[in-house]
Amino acid sequence: MNQIRGYTLIELLVGFLIGTVMILMIGSILKIGNLSYRGLSDKTQTVNDVAYGLKFMRHEIREAASLSSDAPEDPVWKGSRLLVDNTAFGILRTTGKEEFVYLPDKTDVNTRRVLVSMPEGNGLAFQIYDQDGQSVRVELSWTQEGKTSNMQTIVARRVE
Repeated sequence: MNQIRGYTLIELLVGFLIGTVMILMIGSILKIGNLSYRGLSDKTQTVNDVAYGLKFMRHEIREAASLSSDAPEDPVWKGSRLLVDNTAFGILRTTGKEEFVYLPDKTDVNTRRVLVSMPEGNGLAFQIYDQDGQSVRVELSWTQEGKTSNMQTIVARRVE
């Protein structure tokens, strides 16, 4: 007699257990990869934003007729502002974040253009150094996930 042989309940349960473990391992590997991608993507976006902000500022400084800095008493400002003709660059404190901003009108904060935005706790710092009267060095520092980075540029002022 030919007897049809199947799997026992134990064999099915062992196979199911092995399959479940493999699926969980693959899922955790994908999750770790996704978290790494997101973290790297956020850092890359911040570096791109800072580079764009400094490039934009470099262009404005080169075209400026007058250039100075001040430290406003207003607590919404953090540190010094760079005044370029009738415009301004600086760090502005807003609800829950700090923003590196450009103001087309230095007296009107509501017209600001946000160049870099960081959540509260990840600080931004902006420093202005007069090199020799003809050029300015600008440094923008930021802290992200406990690591501080900075980017700087030296801009020669237009000579007429």
